[in-house]
Amino acid sequence: MKDDADIWMATMGQDIQDFTVPPSPIEEPEPIEEPEPETITNADVRNHANSITLRKPTAEIIVGTTDMLLPAILCLLIKHTDTGDYKLQPDEHETLVNAWANYLGEKSIDLSPGWALIGSIATIYGSKLMMAFATRKERHELEEMRKQRAEMERQIEELKAMVEKSNEQ
Repeated sequence: MKDDADIWMATMGQDIQDFTVPPSPIEEPEPIEEPEPETITNADVRNHANSITLRKPTAEIIVGTTDMLLPAILCLLIKHTDTGDYKLQPDEHETLVNAWANYLGEKSIDLSPGWALIGSIATIYGSKLMMAFATRKERHELEEMRKQRAEMERQIEELKAMVEKSNEQ
């Protein structure tokens, strides 16, 4: 009978390898290549500073446009109201501007100076246009009232003339 001890004694001093090394079950991770650091130029710094600076005016544009359009839409939906009923108060306006500026900063939404200028012009003149429409409507109503008053005064004069004529007879 041959057991492990007999095999060892028979092969003592010999370099015998009767097995192969199994492959490792753990794969070696690929080396991570470190990216080269970006070079930041003065133009990059200037652009970033400009984008931060433009957030507040951009928020002003958004709030101004909203404050112009939303009251007009509400006046169309709710009859016999005025846009002034829905306009923002100064503290509400400031709160919304700050909220929009924070949102734009968080979402990294950058508006170029050209678009900020166009938006500012549209907001300013758009609100003036809405005021012109409201004023035109009020002027038209005032003119209609004047015409009605003139017609009533004419009728009153005719009635007075008729009463005087009937008193003379």
